[in-house]
Amino acid sequence: MKSKEKITRILIIAFCIRFVLLLVDQYLITLPQGGRDAKVFEMLAYLISTSNYDSGVLYYISSGQNLLALFGSFIYFVIGREPLILGLLNVFLGVYVVKLVFRSSFLLWRDYKIASKAAWFAAIFPTLVLHSSIFLREIPINVFLLLAIISFIKYQQSYKKINLFWLFFYVIVASILHNGIVFIFLSFILVLIFQKNKNLKIKQTFFSRLFTALIIISTIFIINYSGIAMNKIGGSFDNSILVFELSEARESEGNTAFPSWLRISSISDEFWKLPLRIVAFIYSPLIPFLVTSPYHLLGLVDSVLYLILFKRIFSHWKFLQRNPGAKSILIMTLVLIFIFSLSVSNVGTSIRHRAKFAPLLIILFLPKKVKYNSINYKI
Repeated sequence: MKSKEKITRILIIAFCIRFVLLLVDQYLITLPQGGRDAKVFEMLAYLISTSNYDSGVLYYISSGQNLLALFGSFIYFVIGREPLILGLLNVFLGVYVVKLVFRSSFLLWRDYKIASKAAWFAAIFPTLVLHSSIFLREIPINVFLLLAIISFIKYQQSYKKINLFWLFFYVIVASILHNGIVFIFLSFILVLIFQKNKNLKIKQTFFSRLFTALIIISTIFIINYSGIAMNKIGGSFDNSILVFELSEARESEGNTAFPSWLRISSISDEFWKLPLRIVAFIYSPLIPFLVTSPYHLLGLVDSVLYLILFKRIFSHWKFLQRNPGAKSILIMTLVLIFIFSLSVSNVGTSIRHRAKFAPLLIILFLPKKVKYNSINYKI
């Protein structure tokens, strides 16, 4: 089977799975995580579409999470309130995520078979399938993060400034959708410090890194003082720790909450709990004490998949070391996982938020037997 035919088949299968689940959610039963926030976003999209945008489009953009509802309102404004059409948009975005996983994996490893397997994994990954079938912001965030990663890989390979521009643009849009993504700029600084590029001369490398560093620092200052994408973390980086500690002071609700001893009242005094929060964020409810109801058993499949992903990634550490782009993406992913683990205090939210990074981990997921090569395919 030709390469284009194979990826087309993967995309068609991905669409069919997601579309069937959309119909199930719309006409039979509400899917897991298809209530509450998903319903609120849909209702808000309808209310915005009927408000004649009196508050102004910029108001909804600056409000962060309401950006998703704003996009939905444009559809409702044209065709009226049709939740099925709104869900269908998310289905197409979910299929686009699969395509972006294929493209980014291909650019990273230059191996068609590896990229195809990554696309298959993304096509059937449970939470990616689920979130493509309900109106949540996870899939749009996946899209912009993957577009940012593709721009990053291109920039790392060529150091063309246009790729840097698109990288920052996509990250900012993803950050508006969820404030926590903005901390990926911290990982850019780490990558800049530790990354080596043998393809560039010493002077080229120095000036390229200096230029990139200036852009990163300028962007951080602009975001910090303008408050763009910072509304949920106190309006600036300075207030983020205070907001976190105030949030932790509130009692968790529901039977999916983490144990009270995992909560951090002060980062400075309970720094030792941070690794435990990361483990709970990635692997709950795989951890026995977090499984307290039959509903949690549904999340076991998800947590096992992350266990497999990380196990395979670190078992191929030598390949990641030989690929600067793979190492950089791993650093970015780990930084975001650390940040999000601080703001999550229950199993259900963990399952939802870690799905934002599933495509990035899938890109780094290699077959058991793989031979790294640098064949330059055109795509």
